Amino acid sequence: MDQESNAIPTESFVPTRRLLCSESLATSFIAYRDSFDSFMFLIEQASRADQTRKIAREALGKTDPDDDPEPTQKALKRFSRTNSENLVNNSVNAFQRYFSQIVQECIRKKPDILTSNEQVPVRDIIHLKRMSDVIELLVERRVNKLAYEGISGIESYFLDRLGLAMFSNDRERQLTREFIELRNIIVHNGGIVNAIFLERVGSSPTRPFRLGKRYHIGWDDFCDYAANIIAVTSNLDKAACTKFSLRRKKFGTWVDLKKS
Repeated sequence: MDQESNAIPTESFVPTRRLLCSESLATSFIAYRDSFDSFMFLIEQASRADQTRKIAREALGKTDPDDDPEPTQKALKRFSRTNSENLVNNSVNAFQRYFSQIVQECIRKKPDILTSNEQVPVRDIIHLKRMSDVIELLVERRVNKLAYEGISGIESYFLDRLGLAMFSNDRERQLTREFIELRNIIVHNGGIVNAIFLERVGSSPTRPFRLGKRYHIGWDDFCDYAANIIAVTSNLDKAACTKFSLRRKKFGTWVDLKKS
């Protein structure tokens, strides 16, 4: 991933310990942060290796200007596409899991959210002894179905069934859609923009998506997408917790609890 200049404050794309959130969002934040931290660790180790190599050369009096002073940085640049794709894939996966998990939490609090026309084969429920088990099965089926409906289907479900707005403006919606669809073409099409991507994303006011061309997500792009998805999920989480009386704690508290 190219290390371009970035004006976005770090706290906007890295969740802070003081942020109040549900356990579902905390779980996604932890997965996202682990992926982000592993990338930053790689960058820091590469920088230290090059600096150590440079100091060693100077200490031994070898300062030939023709020597390559930053071989590790060059290697990182060579693998920038792989680093970028790994970071994007892991980040999007973390937040997509949140959308599924928060739906489950809301339905468990208010099972009548499930529509009356939900159909389940008798063979799937005949062995269940409690109504709570039936509800869990219906919740699982509903969530699995949502996973294949894309961001538009998820947004509609949140609004129509849960009474929650996922986005506060078109920019949030567009950036979220781009982030998820970029992950999809990375996984399914080698990162190359195809007709399905353009149909789902539409025209971007800031990014030159071109049919048949690979779009590389650089540092500024990633920070922009990550800051947006963190803001979107944080606001959605607050609304969901308030409406359905879900428990919230500081993110740092959830982290400590999961470590213990």
